[in-house]
Amino acid sequence: MTPVLLVALLALQDQTNVLPRPPKAPEPPSAYEQLVTQYQKGDYDVAVAEVAGHSGNAFVLPFDLALAKVAYRAQDEKLRQVQRRGIGITVVPKDWYQAHDDLVRFLLAAMMLHTEASLQTSVGEMHAQLFVARTAEKALSNAERELEPHTWNKVKFEMPKDPQSGYLTKEDVDRARHDWVVLQTLGYHARSVMSGLGEFIASGLYRYRRDPALELCLGVYYERLARFTVVDESLAPDIYPWDFVQASRRKLEQALLAYEAAAGAPDLAAEAHLRMGRIRAGLSDLKHARQELEPLAASGQPPFMRYLALLLLGKVEELDKKPDAAVAKYRDALALFPTSQSPFVALSRLADERGDVAGARDWLERSFALSTSRRVDPWWLYNAPFMDTKTLVVSLRRQITK
Repeated sequence: MTPVLLVALLALQDQTNVLPRPPKAPEPPSAYEQLVTQYQKGDYDVAVAEVAGHSGNAFVLPFDLALAKVAYRAQDEKLRQVQRRGIGITVVPKDWYQAHDDLVRFLLAAMMLHTEASLQTSVGEMHAQLFVARTAEKALSNAERELEPHTWNKVKFEMPKDPQSGYLTKEDVDRARHDWVVLQTLGYHARSVMSGLGEFIASGLYRYRRDPALELCLGVYYERLARFTVVDESLAPDIYPWDFVQASRRKLEQALLAYEAAAGAPDLAAEAHLRMGRIRAGLSDLKHARQELEPLAASGQPPFMRYLALLLLGKVEELDKKPDAAVAKYRDALALFPTSQSPFVALSRLADERGDVAGARDWLERSFALSTSRRVDPWWLYNAPFMDTKTLVVSLRRQITK
């Protein structure tokens, strides 16, 4: 048995023995294999719903057994081709390529199947589903070594040069794995699960250094940690211990560094600068906060980005002791999203601070008069990266099932 296959079959689950070889006689596919095949053939939602309807723990053994079947087949095909080559038979090892491609695709499909299921379950079950997905990813890391050019050369075979061959390449697998890591990170943020998220992002950045998407997710993580237990940031120096305030400040500075790295990607730059603007305001760097936010409030930006920039600029004006300018910014934000809540609250608070009790009440009553079903407030989305999870899922499905 090759070392690569040995590790794959152990499936990185602290097992003491390699999983047993499946019987040589053909067997009908197990229920779990059928689910993976269903996903691979494009019936995504049905397969995901079926997996999400059960505990992730129930799939640990079925996954192992299914992996053993497809991995042993890949190993046997490789050995068969090497033996034939050794006795002078000229072969084109198509069966080996196909078997190994099947192994890689099985692992990618299992990763996605359980990751998508994790997005549809409770927080406790999320971890159980991700355990299976990450087990598949660890096995993939070893199976992927067979895609390295030097591995093929050792047995004097070459990968097919025909671009229409349909086999996944190392570049295909690496791109899919990267997007899968980002997807998991977005899932953590969407569910507000901070435990273990920092370590997971750090491991992703160890492989994909300075990756903009992961840097953005890391910045959001640090920013959320800094504000997680702070009730009122404006009163933090007055009501929290000095060391607590300093620890929060350090996290905001770490978030700022991550956002600076993410800002290099054109598709993430606006969000990164928006978040940098908020942090700089929180760190009392009002000059640079304006520099980050004012371009985003310009007419060329999407409405939701202009709205968020105007909200944050309103806060900057407040910190700069310019309440009239703050009111103007909040009104401009409200004009973009008339059914939002945050500008109403900010305008009410400013009126109250001026002693205008009637005005403060009026702003709140106008907010309460809006139907709950009609409310649209982009600010509610701020605590998670703005990247579209659904679009990423669709992209990953296409990458691994093409």
